[in-house]
Amino acid sequence: VVIILLSSMFTTSTSFTGDIVEDPNSTPFIVDIGPIYVDDRWVAYGLYPVYPVSVGDVWKIELPDELLKTSIRMAILNALGIKHIGYWQFISLCEVYRYEEFLDYFNLSPENVGRMKLNGEWAYLQAIDKEVIEVHHAREHYQNYLVQLLKQMFDAGMSGVTFDGGLGDYYFKSGYNSFDPETMKLFNQYLASKYTSEELREKFGITDIDSFNFKEYLNNLGYYDDSVFEAQTFPSEPTARALWKELLEFDLVRLIDLYKKIRESVDSWEIQTGRKFIVLTNSPTEHTITAWGYPYNFLLLLPLVDGFGYEIDWGVERNTYPNRTELPNFRIITSLGKILRSWTLPESKLGLIAIAELIAVSAEEPEPEIALMIGNEVKRLYTNFSLLIQCNPQLYGQERYGQIALIYPMASAWYTTFPHPVIPNTCYIDFEGAYYLLEDSHYTVDIIVFGDNKWYTRTPTLSELSKYSAIVLSNAAYLTDDQVQLIIDYVKNGGTLIAIGDLGIYNEHGERVDRLKLEEMLEDTYETKFGLYCTVHSYGNGQVIHIPENIAWRYFFDRLEYNPEAKELLESFKSLINSVYPNEIETDLPDRVNIIRYKNDEIGNMVFYLVNYDWDFQNKEPIKHHNIKFNFKLPYSLIDKEIEIKVYTGDYPEGKSLPFTRDGEWIKLELPEVAVLTVIECRIAKPKGKPMIISEPTVIEGQNITLTGDLIIESDLVLINSEIIVDIDSWEPVKIEVLPGGSLTMINSVLSKVNGNYYVIVHDGAKLYMESSEVSKAGLWGPLIRAGFTIHADDAVIVNCKFHDNYMFGLQFYNVRYAFISNCEFYNNKAGISIALAGMIETVRNNFHDNNIGIYATDVKKLRIMDSVFASNKYLGLAIERTNNLEIYSTTVTGPSKCGVYARASCIKIHGSTVKSNEVGIFVDGSPLAIILSNKVQDNTKCGIYLNKIVSLGNFPWDWCNMKLPSLLCEGFIIGNEITRNGVGIQVENKEYYTNEFIRIHNNTISENQVGLTISNSVAKIYANNFINNDAHVGEVEGPAEFYYDFILAGMRIALKTIGNYWDDYTIGETYQVAPGYEDMYPLTKPAVVPYIEDITPPLIRIVEFRKVKEEGGITEFTLTIEAEDDTLLSGAFHPNLHAPFAFFSIWSPYQEFEHAWMGSSGELLPPEVGNQLPEEVLKKVVRQYSIPLNTTWLEKSWIAVYVQDMYGNWARNDTMPPHVAIAIQEPLEVTETDEVTVKALAFDWSAIWRMILKYYDGKEW
Repeated sequence: VVIILLSSMFTTSTSFTGDIVEDPNSTPFIVDIGPIYVDDRWVAYGLYPVYPVSVGDVWKIELPDELLKTSIRMAILNALGIKHIGYWQFISLCEVYRYEEFLDYFNLSPENVGRMKLNGEWAYLQAIDKEVIEVHHAREHYQNYLVQLLKQMFDAGMSGVTFDGGLGDYYFKSGYNSFDPETMKLFNQYLASKYTSEELREKFGITDIDSFNFKEYLNNLGYYDDSVFEAQTFPSEPTARALWKELLEFDLVRLIDLYKKIRESVDSWEIQTGRKFIVLTNSPTEHTITAWGYPYNFLLLLPLVDGFGYEIDWGVERNTYPNRTELPNFRIITSLGKILRSWTLPESKLGLIAIAELIAVSAEEPEPEIALMIGNEVKRLYTNFSLLIQCNPQLYGQERYGQIALIYPMASAWYTTFPHPVIPNTCYIDFEGAYYLLEDSHYTVDIIVFGDNKWYTRTPTLSELSKYSAIVLSNAAYLTDDQVQLIIDYVKNGGTLIAIGDLGIYNEHGERVDRLKLEEMLEDTYETKFGLYCTVHSYGNGQVIHIPENIAWRYFFDRLEYNPEAKELLESFKSLINSVYPNEIETDLPDRVNIIRYKNDEIGNMVFYLVNYDWDFQNKEPIKHHNIKFNFKLPYSLIDKEIEIKVYTGDYPEGKSLPFTRDGEWIKLELPEVAVLTVIECRIAKPKGKPMIISEPTVIEGQNITLTGDLIIESDLVLINSEIIVDIDSWEPVKIEVLPGGSLTMINSVLSKVNGNYYVIVHDGAKLYMESSEVSKAGLWGPLIRAGFTIHADDAVIVNCKFHDNYMFGLQFYNVRYAFISNCEFYNNKAGISIALAGMIETVRNNFHDNNIGIYATDVKKLRIMDSVFASNKYLGLAIERTNNLEIYSTTVTGPSKCGVYARASCIKIHGSTVKSNEVGIFVDGSPLAIILSNKVQDNTKCGIYLNKIVSLGNFPWDWCNMKLPSLLCEGFIIGNEITRNGVGIQVENKEYYTNEFIRIHNNTISENQVGLTISNSVAKIYANNFINNDAHVGEVEGPAEFYYDFILAGMRIALKTIGNYWDDYTIGETYQVAPGYEDMYPLTKPAVVPYIEDITPPLIRIVEFRKVKEEGGITEFTLTIEAEDDTLLSGAFHPNLHAPFAFFSIWSPYQEFEHAWMGSSGELLPPEVGNQLPEEVLKKVVRQYSIPLNTTWLEKSWIAVYVQDMYGNWARNDTMPPHVAIAIQEPLEVTETDEVTVKALAFDWSAIWRMILKYYDGKEW
């Protein structure tokens, strides 16, 4: 028996009087995911284990000076295989942050992009904090600007954009036209292209189109207020009315012109770079008119974009959902190879049905993700559905395989009518009613689009149509000549035509036409069959079923209202169609369970998506069905294959095998349960082998094991000098799983594969020790737990190992408190190590090369990286986000990478490291505390050190709820660095929010850069630096920066010392002009000393006493006594080396009404005055008492912490947490009585370890 005792440098517990105590939390790393981040559009692990395929509207770029930082942010996502879809208001500038600069750069003014009202005034909109130009999509410069803006997004590395307000001004209730001179001239050109001079004179009375001005024409009629023309309100004069309608169509043409420009530009960028850029737009799926009555069909825009990201109107407010659904419109979108993303979801359990629909229609997409652009708090409710499709990616990347093609005739859609306000413009009743008839009959349906030959020219080929043995046209009265001929040829060649209502009696222009061949094909003897008046006859090699009554219209309304006649009509229709064209599915499913069928011949599967619309209106939940017969006919590709059947639901995302019988080409089975979404997969049989289960302590030494099934470790497994190789041909991967209570020890052993896929997961409550071992080719696409080698267990120790060629991560740590990784090599992974929601992680002497990212980490309490090498990682060396304490020591980070070190953390320290040959060396992208000491930052092509948003937590524009720092603490130190041969040596800016609050840059050598330093919007002191041989010592300077050290208060100098910088072009005897309006008051004549800073140790600090003095008037007064000392000096004097806050206290309270309760109450503790003494006499060790008054209400269950820093920015917090210790391994593993035993232990503490004691029991005594 062995016990290890640890002591830190500080007292581990102290008693206090009063109501507040020091942080009593002995296990401070409670890493529950919780509400980490209020703005959760991009939290890498917010939906863990769901893989975030894409994220939307996280970062934006407005101006070129934001390109560099945005490209780095995009590089993180791209490195992890995550698409970023940007957001932009299609026709508004209201959300532009840097508005004036934006107008200036893109040369935007009312004259070239604005909307002019009829009265000749330019229109403006009121944004939250400013008045902005009201722009118009018809303006030529606006169109060109929008393409230019998209190019910035593309160049930044974004994967696409979604436009809000995708119909531009065309969707406004009024004020949808611009009457500026340019637009009026374009309108004239439009009229001239559409009409002859004679037609212009006869129709509109225009004798000279070149001099005609529609605005002046309307003004002459007395119209000066265009806001009166709301919705379908037009001028009363017939000619003016006709011209207004032409202007409306012109606006629509200009809208399409803009999308064409965007499409052509994006296509050219994609060809040039080989990158894909998705363009989505927020457009309603309307068929004939907009909500305001203007002509519109969504196919006008759909071919020009990659899909719709829009606010789906599910119909919940009209109480039509799920009786009526948007699914027919979804299927029109996907039939053209486009995607959809919903911005909305029904509340309550109706959202389950909506999710089922979105999944079922998206199966042609290559990468499974629920088609939502919505916050994680909503997505989290549907995690099981995400896991269903991500655990089974073979269910996506499918090909449509409906039995019947339902034709969407765009020309007919233009003439549809809306008989009732409950029916929205997104409903085309003739088409939608037919869709429900077919789906409720359990025929599988695909959609084929016929264009209108005006706005969208599309007639499919006979070969495309002939893939289906039957087609349905529902009241398709308006068709083009070529579409009519295609239908005739289709039937002649053996197809079955099912025509409901009128067919092709009008052309696309609305003109009645005689089509004798069509009439000849349709007409025959009509009689009543199965209760329907119809004709069924042969024509050529095919068949025709014609039902003259528009039963689709009738069925739509009877079904919507649950009229019993709907059931009768459905049964009649089903019997009629089945008598001529039998269904390839036999089932006793209820009518309102619809089926969408796909197949993928390349991989050998066929997939049925069952969407269950049956709804319990009383209990407001979906109705499940049980023991359902489901027989189906096999496709040709599977007829002669041995097959297996799996069924997937939200309750069983990994699926269950189903028994079945085979009868020739038919498969017969029973579904135990049909949930809101049920997926049935019929596929070529490729089963896994039996699992290997370790249920008792097992040592495997010197063996080679081939895995064809899972490896489940329930007890202790030790691998010594052994290999485990996965060799499997199966749909499912091999899972190597260490269960709670089990352990895996690998010494000089190998995990890899020759065929198939595998992944490793070590669960919470298990143990892991690895030494001199190798893991390769682990992981596969899907949930993050399948990404490679995943660890949920505490106290993992991994030394001298290799992790390479894994699908996603070499190692992934999730929700662990302690881990140690040393002397390991990581290469050819997306990320060498990924860490999320962790406590203390130590990585020492590791080598990361040729990954996308060496280390990616987020939401870590303390991450220390020491003596490591990051080389040739494609995107970034390190990317650390939302982390409390990041420490990087003696590490080399070399490119070529987009960025060497990316850090967005509350406390950052980088010391003694070399960062070179990247685009950007070190990028601090938001931090209250960033300390960069004694590094070599060299040969980074764009920037050496880039500080952005050095802002205290109290001023951050978002909630870092898991960050525990004083809310007012903020500083960015760059001290003792060699910054050489970079594009810009140091760049400090804050163009996003607030201002950089305290920047201190001193004793650096800044040499041979293109620009030595740029700084803006920053309170900064810059001194004792050497500016040598830069092309330009200083570039942009803006804000309260000082290029010297001095401190004057109330007209008196209180600085103990003044000092400037060394400039190699300085002329002795003058102040140095740094930039216009900025000068160095005390320039140096010799280079300043640039010391290598040895001190990276924080001060020692403890709370001596915290005592309540009195309570009066709701205020409680305390006295706080602290003791602090440092091996150099504490900060807090008006001296170049000591100018910084001395200390802060913070009090955190669970009191909910506390202002900024997540931050607590923070206050600065002033240092002792130096006076006439030397700083080293005062600031070596300090004992000091403070009086602190606090609101009594806040104090219940509160706790206090005190922070002190030394002269180099090394911050310490009083440490009351006991050290953590765990035994990693004993050697030898099996001990006999005479053995000498070596114990390897893992030890962690927030402060330095002071002493370690090992006690052991020999059977008699300790």
